[in-house]
Amino acid sequence: MNEQVKLIKEIINDLYLNNSELDSRLLDYNYNHLYLHGNPDIEVEDEKVLDAIEIVEFISSKNNKTMIKLNSLLDKKDKDIRVIELEQKMLEVQAKKIITVKEFTKIYGYSSDWQKNRRSRIRDRLPFIQTVDGGKITYNVKDVELWFENNNIQF
Repeated sequence: MNEQVKLIKEIINDLYLNNSELDSRLLDYNYNHLYLHGNPDIEVEDEKVLDAIEIVEFISSKNNKTMIKLNSLLDKKDKDIRVIELEQKMLEVQAKKIITVKEFTKIYGYSSDWQKNRRSRIRDRLPFIQTVDGGKITYNVKDVELWFENNNIQF
């Protein structure tokens, strides 16, 4: 194995471990929140905690994309199976016609705050679906990608 392949594989592994640690910390937080409040349906209202969660999700999303790009540089025999599986999951989500806010973040790499800001614009707002006032927000993938094109936004 040449040095470039070895370096790429090391970077992929480091990013994968970093994501695992981030996921573990989010899981710990969610468990502690549930333990303290005793009800998983209670919304987190602490803005600093919400910001931290969004940052973790954003970093994880960027790491995923970087791992996939790095893995694509390797020969088939050298590719990391974990990244191949991750890419498959992401492709499955992308193939969906309707996606959630979290899926939007994973696919396009834009946080829920970014999305909220674009949805609340008076003009040229990000297209979304919300059937009940205050209810779950979803996106039609075709509408979103057309909106990205019209606004010259890279993803």
